[in-house]
Amino acid sequence: MTEKTTKCQDETTDFELWKADGDRNGWTLPGAAQWPFRLPVIRHIRAAWNTLQVEQHYAAYASLGLVRSGYDEWVIYAIERGMC
Repeated sequence: MTEKTTKCQDETTDFELWKADGDRNGWTLPGAAQWPFRLPVIRHIRAAWNTLQVEQHYAAYASLGLVRSGYDEWVIYAIERGMC
């Protein structure tokens, strides 16, 4: 019972930190995907695909000194949880 309560509290804390990060930086989520793309299995595949694309993008431009803003990871977090 303690593990389940702790996990739930951790997820709540993660969401609060995520929300605070977005508010602090003035980030907004892109428009919501159509409902089939927000289904559990599909949204995790989308998040993995987008993570791969982001990593390739930053790897390609790293030599130019491109600095991560954190926005991409912020959006991927939302995709994983079905928010967009």
